Parts: sequence; structure tokens; C-alpha cells
Amino acid sequence: RTAGCDPVTFQPCSDKALASLKVYVDSFRQIYPINQGRAPNAAVATGRYQEDVYYGGQVSNLSLCSYPIRILIDFRSPKPWYLTTAAVAEQLYDALIVWSSEKSLTITPTSLPFFRQFLPSAKTGTYKSSSSTYKTLIPAIKAFADGFIRVVAEYTPADGALSEQYHRNNGTQTSAKHLTWSYASILTADAARKGL
Repeated sequence: RTAGCDPVTFQPCSDKALASLKVYVDSFRQIYPINQGRAPNAAVATGRYQEDVYYGGQVSNLSLCSYPIRILIDFRSPKPWYLTTAAVAEQLYDALIVWSSEKSLTITPTSLPFFRQFLPSAKTGTYKSSSSTYKTLIPAIKAFADGFIRVVAEYTPADGALSEQYHRNNGTQTSAKHLTWSYASILTADAARKGL
């Protein structure tokens, strides 16, 4: 909280972090079939990066440190991750904590596209918590953050198990089973949502 929205240290609510988040999220809107049909400002499943082929289905040989190993690669099939989808929510919740603490938010030319997805008429400036702009943006951004948690829930099986990734076409779990990092990402996002 004490760092505010400092762009030099890339704080979650900094204009650079918000602009980067928008580009990051938007980059997954079209590459995963499970994201098709969602509104342009709705939460979506995200992965590490568009070209990620960490885990797939085609066996390839790789020599690493003079030891040949066989790995699974599918060059056509990057997949969403539970932890990256939850991380988007966490960044937004962290930003909301700071804006609430400071009782204002600032829109710069850099962050304007981020804010315009929630309020198309948004303009650059600093908006106090008493302003209509602030009162419109804060609940919209919280709902957006909650949407990423809903995406995780949508692709979580009934037993609550979280693997590393889920399939881009149908959301079934894939890769490492019961990945601790996936569970931890939900806990830290939940803590941020509670203002911690």
C-alpha cells in the first residue's frame, strides 16, 4: 500500500501494470476456444504466454546437458493455467486495495485503454472516491476480477482438484495433478480480495 501506484516499481495499480494486464488478457481472448463468445471486457482463461508449449501431446527428443530426454510438446496447443488466471484477479484486487486506501485513482494516457473497457467515456485525470467515475470504475473492476475466479471455478472439477493447466478446448484438467501453486494462487487471490 505504501508504494501506491508507482510505475517505476511496477505496482499492481500503476498505469504500466494495468496497460500490460489489458494486453496480456486480451492476447488470450481468441487463442483458446473456451474463451470464444465471451464479451470483450469479460474475464477469460489465461496462460503464461501465447506461444507456451510447456505441455502437450507430441513426443519429441531433446538433448540437454548431454543427456537425451523425451518431452511432450504440442506446438499447436498452448493451454490456460489456473494460477495465471487467478493471478489476474489478484493483481486487480491488489489495485483495488490501494485505490480504496488512497480514496482515489488516476487514469493516465498509458492506462486509459484499461479503464475504457469498463467506462468507455473515461478520460485521463485523478478521480476521488466521491466522483461518479470512481464509483463506476471500482465495482466494475471488482466484478472483472471476480470473473477470473469464476473462470477458474468453471473449469474446476466437482472434487475441487486443481491441476497445473486445463484444456483450451473443453477445460478438462491436464499436466501436473494437484499442483500446489494452483491452490496457492487461489488462496492469495482470496486474501487480496479480502483486502489483505
